[in-house]
Amino acid sequence: MKVRVFLGLGLLLFLAAGCGKAKPVSHASGILPDARVKEASVMQISSADFKSGELLPARLTCDGQNLSPALQWSGVPPAAESLALVCEDPDAPAGMFVHWIVVNLPPASVGIPASGPLPAGAVGVANDFGTTAYGGPCPPRGVHRYFFRLYALDVPSLPTVTRRTLAAELKKHALAQAEIMGRYGR
Repeated sequence: MKVRVFLGLGLLLFLAAGCGKAKPVSHASGILPDARVKEASVMQISSADFKSGELLPARLTCDGQNLSPALQWSGVPPAAESLALVCEDPDAPAGMFVHWIVVNLPPASVGIPASGPLPAGAVGVANDFGTTAYGGPCPPRGVHRYFFRLYALDVPSLPTVTRRTLAAELKKHALAQAEIMGRYGR
C-alpha cells in the first residue's frame, strides 16, 4: 500500500513539474522566425494611432485615406545591423495577405511617422497589392487582424529580397521581433 501511495505521489509531482514549463509560442504569421528570435526580447513597437488589439481608425484603411500608421519602436538589440517591418493579415480568405514590407531600416531609427516618409536607406518591397507602398486594411467581410511586426536583423541590408523570399531571409537573419496588432472590419 505504501508503495502505491509513494508511486502515486511521485507521479503527481512529475506531472506538476511539467505544468510549470513554458508552452511553445504560436504565431499567426506566415513569416515565422526560427528559434534564434528571442520572444522575450526587450524590443517593442507601438503606435500613436491605435493600441494593440484595438480597431484601426478608418483613415488607415481603404475606406479612408489609406494612410500608413505612425509606428514607434525601442529596445533594438545592439547587434542589429538593420530592421525590417511587415504588416500582414492572417484572416484573409485566401490565406496570409501581406499589406506592407519595409526593409533596410537603420537600426538607430525609432519609428515611421504617419504616412511616411521612411527613414533614409529604407526600401519598400512589393506586397500582395503589387505595390511597394503601404496598402491599408480592406477586408471583404468580417473583422480581420493586422499584425505589424518589426524584426531586428544581423545583416546591414536585404538588397534582393522579395515577398516570396522574405520569410527565408527573416528566418536566417532575425535576432529579435516585436509586434502590435490592430483590427478592422467592414
